[in-house]
Amino acid sequence: CEHYIDLSKITDKSVMVDAGCCTGTFIERIRKFTNAKIYAIECAKNNLHFLNEKNFDNIEIEEKALVGLKGGIIKMAEFKGTRLKPDGTPQYHRWANLIGNHKEKFKNDPETEVTEYEVEALTMGDLISKYDLKQIDFFKVDIEGSEYEVFENMSMDHAKIIKQMSIEVHIPEKDAELVKHLEYLGFKTIKSGPNELYAYRED
Repeated sequence: CEHYIDLSKITDKSVMVDAGCCTGTFIERIRKFTNAKIYAIECAKNNLHFLNEKNFDNIEIEEKALVGLKGGIIKMAEFKGTRLKPDGTPQYHRWANLIGNHKEKFKNDPETEVTEYEVEALTMGDLISKYDLKQIDFFKVDIEGSEYEVFENMSMDHAKIIKQMSIEVHIPEKDAELVKHLEYLGFKTIKSGPNELYAYRED
């Protein structure tokens, strides 16, 4: 997912949230255009190792999982395949999720190692309150299936401060309801890629 963004609405004074920032690939791309403040959310231990080594400027890293309802401690499943991809890295080597919908698929696969551990959870309300955010100019969401819960439970007050979003979607049968809810929250939506929704406000 390339994550569409309208750069004409982004300046060095903008505020961005990168939920599921993985190893910082999107941050590396966006830094070619702006030094905007970025709040990066990532909870997979393997990804955090690489992310912290990059020493990005002007970011805050939240080593937590973005959820919809409440914080606390939740279980994470991380996947690592022994099969190598064409670039020489292990299959699934940066793949992890909270909702467990891949765990059953891989638990009996001898070529995939599944590791489970506990992580701290974070809601959008927690993030907004902690940093006293008044506006989020871009919200990138790639959280491996948890996106539906996040938006189903997002308040109108929190949604109103978000100007544009790119959301990678993972459960096709839930996408229509997600679009309906985003429209209820005041967003226009465009299917900007095979697994991506772009949402924005006209105001």
